[in-house]
Amino acid sequence: MRIAVTRWGDKVSPLFESAAWLLVVEIDRDGICGRFEAGMRDLAPIARVRLLRGLHVDLLICGAIGRDTRNHLETAGLQVANDVCGRWDEAIKACLADDLSRFRIVVDPTPGDTVPDAAKPNRRSNA
Repeated sequence: MRIAVTRWGDKVSPLFESAAWLLVVEIDRDGICGRFEAGMRDLAPIARVRLLRGLHVDLLICGAIGRDTRNHLETAGLQVANDVCGRWDEAIKACLADDLSRFRIVVDPTPGDTVPDAAKPNRRSNA
């Protein structure tokens, strides 16, 4: 499984569409087995979607994200855990411990929005 998180210094970037860096973490049944970064500074939102697809990302962890961009990502088969804040390394650890919800910003959800399975407690991976 590959998890990508938008990075701004040591924090989750507050907005996907303006994030300059993406950290991609490779996960196997023993935990983190690799990681690399990709630059996104001048990419348009649809180019960011193509980048994530090309990197074979399964789950994106980010701060805010535009509805259209999120829809494009989900249509491409990616799960999106948005409205996440805090340190990116702690968000990844929380995701691996099935506790990402404690890093989510409490907002009024848009009707029809749901928490992706990958961000729910008790998620089990087939990796």
